[in-house]
Parts: sequence; C-alpha cells; structure tokens
Amino acid sequence: MFSAWEIVPLVLLTLDAWDFVKLTRSRCEVCGQAVSIPHKWTFYFLIAVGFWNFVGAGVFGFLINLPIVSYYEVGTMLTPNHGHAALMGSFGMLALALTVFALRQVSSYDHWKRMEKLIRVSFWSLNIGLALMVVTNLFPGGVL
Repeated sequence: MFSAWEIVPLVLLTLDAWDFVKLTRSRCEVCGQAVSIPHKWTFYFLIAVGFWNFVGAGVFGFLINLPIVSYYEVGTMLTPNHGHAALMGSFGMLALALTVFALRQVSSYDHWKRMEKLIRVSFWSLNIGLALMVVTNLFPGGVL
C-alpha cells in the first residue's frame, strides 16, 4: 500500500514546480518587467523527476505488482521497463537538477547563456530518449 501511495506527494511537488515555472513567464505587477528566475532549467528537471516517478514507479510499478501480471512476468522485460523509467526518471533527473543548480550558481551570466542552450538540448534529449526506450523497446518486449 505504501508503495502505491508513494507517487502522490511527488506528483504534488511536480505541480508546485510547474507553478514556479509559470512564474518565470510572468511580469511584475508593480513595475511590469519580466520576472527573472535564474534556475528555470533546475525546475524543469525537477518536473521531469515527478513525471518519470509517476510513469515509472506509479504506472509501470503498479502494473508489475498486479497478481495476474506477476504470475506471467517473472523474468520478462516488464521489470526493467519499470526499473529504467523509475530509476533514471526519478534519481537520475534529480541528480541532473542538482548539477544544473550548481552550474548556474558558479557560472557568470555570459557563460550561463552559452551553457543554457546545451542544457536545454540535454533536457529534451534525455526525456525523449528515455520515453522512446520505454515505449518502443522495453514495454513491447515485456508484453511479448
């Protein structure tokens, strides 16, 4: 039961991080200038943590714990499907969020502007690559 409910607080944290990202797109109510939040990509990685934890631990973790699935799936690709999505999605993205936070703190503004493009490409590449691995390789292999 605890394992099934573990995703609830992480989904709530993801929604909170999304509200913070929406704040970065707003304007100051007093002066009308754009709000400058230097850690936008850190929060994107934190949103990815919540998303992949929901998909990997929540959906695929719950799937492999169903009795009928557990009877047939021992030794199949459904377990690595759950493991890769949950581990890389949760802890891998969390480590990358911390890395991006630290890089932003020690970088000058000009240096960060050059690095930010690479961080954006790595964020989307990691998430799209993980989704493709799970959807096109591990899940179909586990079902077969």
